[in-house]
Amino acid sequence: MFSSPAYRCLPCLLMLMFCLAGVVHGQGAARADRTRFVVVGHTYPIVKDSARMQELLAAIRAEKPDYVCLLGDSGLESEATVAMYKEALPHKLLFAPGNHEMRGPGRAAYQKNIGYLQTVETAPQCHFVVINSCDSAENIAAFLKSSLPELSKDRPVVLLAHHRIWDDTLIDAKSYSHDKSYPFAELYPLLEGRVKYVFAGNSRRQYFRDLATGPSKGKQNLHNVFWCDRVGSITCYSCGMGDGKPKATFVVVDMVEGNITVSPRHVPRVEKDPTYAAEVSPDPKKSVKSIEKDARRAVRRSFWWGLGSGFVLGAVGVRMLLRARREGA
Repeated sequence: MFSSPAYRCLPCLLMLMFCLAGVVHGQGAARADRTRFVVVGHTYPIVKDSARMQELLAAIRAEKPDYVCLLGDSGLESEATVAMYKEALPHKLLFAPGNHEMRGPGRAAYQKNIGYLQTVETAPQCHFVVINSCDSAENIAAFLKSSLPELSKDRPVVLLAHHRIWDDTLIDAKSYSHDKSYPFAELYPLLEGRVKYVFAGNSRRQYFRDLATGPSKGKQNLHNVFWCDRVGSITCYSCGMGDGKPKATFVVVDMVEGNITVSPRHVPRVEKDPTYAAEVSPDPKKSVKSIEKDARRAVRRSFWWGLGSGFVLGAVGVRMLLRARREGA
């Protein structure tokens, strides 16, 4: 009986089962040793562009993250938009409110859709602490004082916010405005030695613009995905996109044993970028004309400034010369 072909195959089947079990266990162990999360923010410019939005969400899904962190200005005051995110991203989602969501009735709608303004989530490799950076420093500090001491110290803390809370070049006079309303020094003592990383999802347009021009937008840089600052012991990342066109951007973060690797991503995803002029606009001359116009304006400004300065200096010189002659006489 035991010499039948079926029984002769039994040892091979058992060995295969053990091998498969080992592979599954190994994959599970590797996953527990790593936390992967995606950070994306300021998606509202493309929320109504269904094709671009679905392309972005598909690219995020393809990274197979454990968490997706949507850090404000992303249409989170809209029930339909939040439902879209939840349906398209079968991951653990973390949300932080931006100034767009906190305007007027948007604040109540956001709280209804998301369920919180600030929260804490513990992952295998880190603690996530989400703050409402639109709020006052006093309220944020109160939340940090109550939540940070409760977190175990066996893993680092990742702070998630909409605003670049470490950037004191952009401060508004009151809370719930466009930018934050407090210097970083008011929060840093609470974060020092406890928070290792900060990720912000606000627009990059105040420093790097895409196609649109304007007094509140920085110099054109279509290729920036994120940048990193270091304040004391805290490493800070700005990850929000601009217009979402020509590139809709996000970052993939892998954390292993308290250390992270941040990888830039964008859609459309191409191996080679098109030429700069072709990428700027369907009409390449548009951007060139804008640059030339700015240059001509700068030349005219310099000319009239120089002319005015020369006139004033000349008048002062003539007056001094006349005074010297009178005193000599």
